[in-house]
Amino acid sequence: MAPLGGATESTGPRVGAGLRGGVPLEVEWSAYLGREVDQEAGGTALDWWRDNEMHFPRVALGARYLLSILATSVTSERVFSKAGRTISKFRSRLTGASAEQYIVLHDDITRRRLMAKAKPGSS
Repeated sequence: MAPLGGATESTGPRVGAGLRGGVPLEVEWSAYLGREVDQEAGGTALDWWRDNEMHFPRVALGARYLLSILATSVTSERVFSKAGRTISKFRSRLTGASAEQYIVLHDDITRRRLMAKAKPGSS
């Protein structure tokens, strides 16, 4: 009979036992931290997690969340720049809600124009 947590004498704790009824998160985290890093292995962090997700399912869930964060702030900078051009001293009566609606509508119109140009047969 295997000890609690799915461990066997020959294999040690069965870390990849799944999200329900598996080993405690602390054991899974300790096993992840104790894993040796192969410096010579190629590939990205996402590739590593794809290959090892079954061993560390809950830690992989957190890694997927953190690795999905964009490394650039270009999109937000573009929005702030557009807002700065929209809300100016010449439009001092424009309220925050109206400015937001104006920016969203402008983006929607621009996106529709680009999509219409991209359709085959349109010019």
